[in-house]
Amino acid sequence: MNGVLNYEGSGSKPLLAVQITELVDGIFIGCTMNHSVVDGSSFWHFFNMQYSRNVGLDLWAWEMNKMVALHTEEKLRSFLEFWVQEPKLLTEDNMAANALVTSSSPRFNVYGNDFGWGRPVGVRNGAGNKSHGKITVFAGVEEGSIDIEACLLAETLEAMANDSEFMDVVTV
Repeated sequence: MNGVLNYEGSGSKPLLAVQITELVDGIFIGCTMNHSVVDGSSFWHFFNMQYSRNVGLDLWAWEMNKMVALHTEEKLRSFLEFWVQEPKLLTEDNMAANALVTSSSPRFNVYGNDFGWGRPVGVRNGAGNKSHGKITVFAGVEEGSIDIEACLLAETLEAMANDSEFMDVVTV
């Protein structure tokens, strides 16, 4: 799904895709969604509620499939026609060179689900949400904490490491 644009979420491109990989000692659940039909709050609410109501993965996957099917091409087109009147896009091309973009929110309950093996130990973004200057913020595992995922070019990280004033502030 990397590189699929939101308006391509009809026809052969899914609005939501889920991959569940079972390991010997746990599972990975990979999700990708089309932002034209769901935002972060509704995604995490749906994700946590669907599994908490349907103790097994098969039923959970079926419920997700039914929910995605509710978003028809007609609904998507209606939303896009409304949005076209006042579009606001942020792209790497029109972003200032030294800008940071923050996404997600520490209010999203990303660690609130339990698939029968305990709560998640980590949440990460995929390649579609990673670009230079992109910072993603999630609620942390421990109450009151936050997880921050920062994507910076190698040259930027090297410059930070070589900046003694910066390193004095961030190291103990």
